[in-house]
Amino acid sequence: MMFGIDPGIISMIQSILLVISALLILIAVVGVLRIDRNLDNVVYARIHILGIVDVP
Repeated sequence: MMFGIDPGIISMIQSILLVISALLILIAVVGVLRIDRNLDNVVYARIHILGIVDVP
């Protein structure tokens, strides 16, 4: 018990933050996929997002 905090609470907070970050990544993916293909950095952004999604 670190700083008087129950380990179960820390695990729950980590899980909530993981779900929030996953949702934000999905929102970013949808946004980049809907952007016009003629922009310069769209392909670059798509490659990076696919790399982030592939890591877990």
